[in-house]
Amino acid sequence: FFSFLFSSQTVSVCCLLMMGSVVGFVVLLCLVAGCCNGLLTPPPKCITSFSEDGSIPQSAWSCAVNAVVGRYGFEESFGAVFASHNNTLFNNLPYDVFTTLRSSLEKNYPLHVVELQAISSALAKLGHHVSVEYLAGWVWFHELAHTSASTLDTLLLPTGCTALLTRRSDRKGFFHARNMDQSPAQARNLTVHFVFVDAQDKTKVLFSAVDWYWFTTGFMTAAKKGVVSVQENWRTVTPPFSVDQVIRDVTKGIIPQVFLFRETMQRGLNSSQLLETWATTPLASPMYVVATTTESAVIITRENDHYNATTMEESAWYLVQTNYDPWLPDNPKDPRRTHAISMLESFGDIEAMGQSSMGAYAIASAPGVKNDATAYTCAMDIVTPNVNAIYMCVVHS
Repeated sequence: FFSFLFSSQTVSVCCLLMMGSVVGFVVLLCLVAGCCNGLLTPPPKCITSFSEDGSIPQSAWSCAVNAVVGRYGFEESFGAVFASHNNTLFNNLPYDVFTTLRSSLEKNYPLHVVELQAISSALAKLGHHVSVEYLAGWVWFHELAHTSASTLDTLLLPTGCTALLTRRSDRKGFFHARNMDQSPAQARNLTVHFVFVDAQDKTKVLFSAVDWYWFTTGFMTAAKKGVVSVQENWRTVTPPFSVDQVIRDVTKGIIPQVFLFRETMQRGLNSSQLLETWATTPLASPMYVVATTTESAVIITRENDHYNATTMEESAWYLVQTNYDPWLPDNPKDPRRTHAISMLESFGDIEAMGQSSMGAYAIASAPGVKNDATAYTCAMDIVTPNVNAIYMCVVHS
């Protein structure tokens, strides 16, 4: 039924929530949160296998490019996003930075360069020239946005990304709701849902990913059944790094942040190995990694070369993370975490909220947690049988 539902053009939050296990509670929560007014659209879906060399084939990137441009047009998707971040970042960088970034990728991640060429080619076939050098800049967007070259508002007041992790009432795992926040508004139009299947057995899903960053050949939201669900949240650095510092890390071969989840999940690591790798891999800029496994729910606060882990205690039933260190209070001007916790404690307990991912999803979609920059909201469930790991994902209007 859900496959049919999500093949339709638009669905309301209330309609989705009424199908949860805790119908009365969730519908009430939906009404109280005021989230029944908006219509949501599922992102385009591209199903693909990895090639023998480990790359994602050109057909998958063509699927994504054509789906986005076909639905929204270039100017209301790629064009608007590129123009916005050119103004706040990329126009502030000399051209040799882009050539250096491409050269580093060719040396350290050559298969990704082939994929960037496939994306550039797919856009060119639609009449839009986007160079591989420019896409290489986007591969390092997260790191460069932490530098003094960026004039992004997020350096002053981040309002990007929320994670809600709730314990299942049977205590056999967790539910995971995720908001991806990004500007400009047209960034949401780039969102694509990728399903990676086994090359020999197309019925076997390896893992799924959702993102608007996919044109970097990486992603920031992913889940694998029985193993892990994960998202990245922005973490501010003060003062910002210099561009030279990031370029030094790039030339050392440090992995781009946007590659980290794909590279590790593609290797088939188990949950413990994934969490350890995400916590300890050297980075060129900080971030939060928020994840669930069948055994744990954790917020990993990353510096470039070390980390702090905040794990849901056995007596607790939720964790919430936005863009501030878990041990620090919210910025008074951005109380998303405070609002989410207040709703969790006011409207739910583990018996109500722990029977379905819909409770966490409703709170993630509620005003005060969701904001104007929220591109998409996903519900992830790696435990429940016969339910996709990325249970549902919708793009906000």
